[in-house]
Amino acid sequence: MRLPLLCGVAARIENGRLYSDLLHDAGIGSLDARDITQLLVDRADRLPGDLSVSVGLGARFRHGLYLAYRTDQGPGVLRLMDNDVDGGTEQLHRFAAYLEAWRKPVADLARQA
Repeated sequence: MRLPLLCGVAARIENGRLYSDLLHDAGIGSLDARDITQLLVDRADRLPGDLSVSVGLGARFRHGLYLAYRTDQGPGVLRLMDNDVDGGTEQLHRFAAYLEAWRKPVADLARQA
């Protein structure tokens, strides 16, 4: 599945790994489902982390995908906003549901171990 940006692809899952240009920019090629520690889709003002004042004022009107992860390089966060994604809020929610379904078998296996 792909999450299309207004120009390009924000994130995609291929061969069991999550890829994103934003991850690549952070020096990480891709993430495994086990690397994702938190996944939220909500109004931007309700997501973890600090927002600048100008972003904070409009955050009640924007929705975002917040994905926290851990790698050998340490913890990180991937944030995507609805106005960056072709399809907006609906597409963010669909992609988040797909990510949860993708992560569920890995989380179930970890609990059984």
